[in-house]
Amino acid sequence: MGASRGPATARSGLLHDGGPTTDDRTQKGETVFIRRVVTGAKGTITFMITIPLVGAPAEPWTIMSGTNTYANLHGRGYQVVDNYSGSPATFVLKGKVSQASA
Repeated sequence: MGASRGPATARSGLLHDGGPTTDDRTQKGETVFIRRVVTGAKGTITFMITIPLVGAPAEPWTIMSGTNTYANLHGRGYQVVDNYSGSPATFVLKGKVSQASA
């Protein structure tokens, strides 16, 4: 399906950063998988977002990995469409994030 790029901003809890983001999308059957990589001043976070195309209204995400400040970050939640018709469209990742001890 391809890749897209745009800005990202995190302003809640453990995450207060922003920078470029890249989404790589693949589709397997009726499920779309988005590998979202957000690079900020404090490090990089890689998310996996799963979008069921039928049957399920939720779009769950998990943190796959992080670097620097985000190296021990763990989290999960749901992606919420904030403004799908905007240009660019905007999305919000809602959920819980925690910092594991190193």
